[in-house]
Amino acid sequence: NMLYNESSEELARKMFQQFKNSLGHYSNMIDERYVTHNFELTQASNGPGSSYVLYYGAHIFELK
Repeated sequence: NMLYNESSEELARKMFQQFKNSLGHYSNMIDERYVTHNFELTQASNGPGSSYVLYYGAHIFELK
C-alpha cells in the first residue's frame, strides 16, 4: 500500500500504522519495560531500470 511518490513522512506513518495493527508489535509498543522505540524506514531500488522500489522497515526497542 505504499506508493513511490509518497513523502518519507507518509511512508513512515503507514509503516507505523502497520506495526500498530500487528498484535505482537503493538504488545511490545505498549510494554512499559521498553524505554525507547525507534522506527527506521529504508528505500531501495529493485535493480537498474526497474520501476519497483522496495521498502524495509524496522522497529527497535530498548529495555529499561
